Amino acid sequence: LQRLVSAASPLLLVLTAFTAHEASAQVLVQYDPVGSQGSGSGVFPAINAPSTTVSELTQVGFGGWGNTDVWPVGQLGLASTTIDLTRYVTFTVDAPTLITYTSLSYSRRSYLSDGNRAAAVRTSVDNFATDVASLTGINPQGDVQIDLDLTGLAPTLGLVEFRLYFYDAPIAGGDWVDLVSSNSGGTGLVLSGSVSNDVGVNYCTA
Repeated sequence: LQRLVSAASPLLLVLTAFTAHEASAQVLVQYDPVGSQGSGSGVFPAINAPSTTVSELTQVGFGGWGNTDVWPVGQLGLASTTIDLTRYVTFTVDAPTLITYTSLSYSRRSYLSDGNRAAAVRTSVDNFATDVASLTGINPQGDVQIDLDLTGLAPTLGLVEFRLYFYDAPIAGGDWVDLVSSNSGGTGLVLSGSVSNDVGVNYCTA
């Protein structure tokens, strides 16, 4: 018994390591497009968790529009249940320690009852090959909160790029999927998760 107490048990070391790395869930980054906005300009983070480095929120493949207190994203492309991989909004998150991602929310505004009925998130962890999370049956009309569960993504160390896709519109090229700010009744885009206190034993390197 004395030897068991004084010796460094591998099991005890692993349990101690995981206890030391525990961290509560928090907002890692929020993009809140308050004020005058243009789709050709990125949105800077309003909230950025300590020890993380995040990029601007930008968009690829959409037209050039302007608005106030919403970030214009549109118009939607194909009326298809298949993701159009050439159109998305994107941002990156980096940290020197392990991050566990839990959720991504997007406050969407459509104007013509022809907004997206599906959304998906992919990441650079697998070079955007598969959906980390997806959601179907979204109301194509008006303001909708799109909530995506990211718990299927393994805890990750290093820089990760996120791409959010909007698809399955009732008609092609007819509506927008604008990001709604807190000044206009939304919460913008919010990525939540937890940052460990140290580099973990088991992790996925992006």
